[in-house]
Amino acid sequence: MDDRLPPLRAPRLVDGSSPDCVQALRGVSSGRGRIAGTRGGVGGGGRRCSLGDDGRIGGVLLSTAWECRSGVGAYSRRVGGGSGVVAAPLRQLFRVASPHDRLGSLPVRSARGRGRSGGEAVTVVPAVILGGGLAGLQLRRLLHERGVETVVLESREMTGGLCRTISKGDWSWDVGPHAFYSRDPAIMSEYRALPIEYRAHARRVRVHHRGRAVNYPFENGLADLPFGDRWECVSGYLRASMFGERPFRNLHHWIEHGLGDGIARHFMLPYNRKIWSVPLQEISMGLVKNKIEPEPPWKIVRNALIPGTVGRGYQSRFIYPRTNGAGAIPDAVAKASGGEIATGVPVRSLEKTERGWRVCCERGRRLEAERVVSTIPIPSLIDALPPGPWKASRDRFKFNDTIFVAVGLKEGRRFRRFGDCHWVFFAGPESFYRLTFMNALDPARLDTVVAEITVKGEEADAQGRVIRDLLAAGILGSEDDIGLVAAHREHCTYPIQTLDLDRDRAALERELEPLGVFLLGRSGRWDYVNTDGIFARVRAFAEAFA
Repeated sequence: MDDRLPPLRAPRLVDGSSPDCVQALRGVSSGRGRIAGTRGGVGGGGRRCSLGDDGRIGGVLLSTAWECRSGVGAYSRRVGGGSGVVAAPLRQLFRVASPHDRLGSLPVRSARGRGRSGGEAVTVVPAVILGGGLAGLQLRRLLHERGVETVVLESREMTGGLCRTISKGDWSWDVGPHAFYSRDPAIMSEYRALPIEYRAHARRVRVHHRGRAVNYPFENGLADLPFGDRWECVSGYLRASMFGERPFRNLHHWIEHGLGDGIARHFMLPYNRKIWSVPLQEISMGLVKNKIEPEPPWKIVRNALIPGTVGRGYQSRFIYPRTNGAGAIPDAVAKASGGEIATGVPVRSLEKTERGWRVCCERGRRLEAERVVSTIPIPSLIDALPPGPWKASRDRFKFNDTIFVAVGLKEGRRFRRFGDCHWVFFAGPESFYRLTFMNALDPARLDTVVAEITVKGEEADAQGRVIRDLLAAGILGSEDDIGLVAAHREHCTYPIQTLDLDRDRAALERELEPLGVFLLGRSGRWDYVNTDGIFARVRAFAEAFA
């Protein structure tokens, strides 16, 4: 129940020839509930709204887009003094449905109606959100604030998506690296508005290069290289700046002709070949523009002469929850008011209906909604959709799967190198491309490092290879220090910005949006953004959606 709804507006009787036949109900609102409808006559295609002798409104069963909060099925509200129906501002939530398209019940959150097939129970709701990651949870919260109730369907037994924290025994670790920062003060305010206590951090990140610890980003750490390597990187960059081919065609072309052969050979080519599951020639310049932010030539020269320069300054300071890891963020969002969150409910199929969509889940649950917002990976959505032109685009959306291997140390044991760093990048022969040291983010934890490995086939013995590589790099002192090793594979960790992504995504949205299916989120819309980007995009989407 939400007591924050606006009070009743000035009374107005909206009737036809008799007080029990409402011709045009524009809305009923009170401190306890709201029904919002469309301008069309209620009598055509929906059930009537009757005004009983006791002054109560009842029997509201509509075919168009209605919303009712804190009541199920029929809405009943005493209107004092026989003054009739109280009109509130129209909240036009959805397109007007066919007059013969009956809902069967007026739902609130997880209210139950009757399905058309076999009498199965069906949850009827204005909108269904596929995926309980940060995008789906935040959208649920914002739509609830705007008067749109939803049900979130999450296939896993826990919410959070790629922003969740895993615990096992005395150890805990995040799924992937997380640092919370933004250029947008409004996003930082959203972080701080959550009921979470944060710790401020100054970024400590290194690149492991031939046994050396080089400042990150690599182009800012050139002063940490031996003189010969340093000269190769600087001279190559200057040659590329003056004589490199333009315009850049793809990620590989930019590395060679924008950064030069020195930086390309020492870090950027081997690292990017290691992290991405597709050839670099297939990755667009969108990745460079959105994520890499190259330095101008004068800064490259400065970086080669002066150690300790700071690159990507807006990322150099960030906040992180004091307790419960990065997963504290989606947990706090999930606890906010909103519609139902159903976990352990994989979606099997979406079926088109006259009024919208029927969402069928693997455990037998069914939901009906006029609109569906998908934050699950685009290929997974396409698999669930009925036959249509979208099926042809499925394999054009490329992605990485990642194996995360957590190595936790026994109490009192420490990592020999990099233990004070948040992250370390590896372009060499090591099995992993990045390590996250959880103790640097939360000193109260037992020392735990998380290794990331891109899946490029059968990744046999990932745990054993990670331990051997940690020992070889001098990070792990002894296998006797280990108290925990755990590994799991995460699907679609990185949506890849392929050359034709913008065209393919736009075509898919043109096909789906008129049918009431919308794409949102990092994997849901193939937006390779950080957490702050998720908050910004969900906020803009919610404003337009509601």
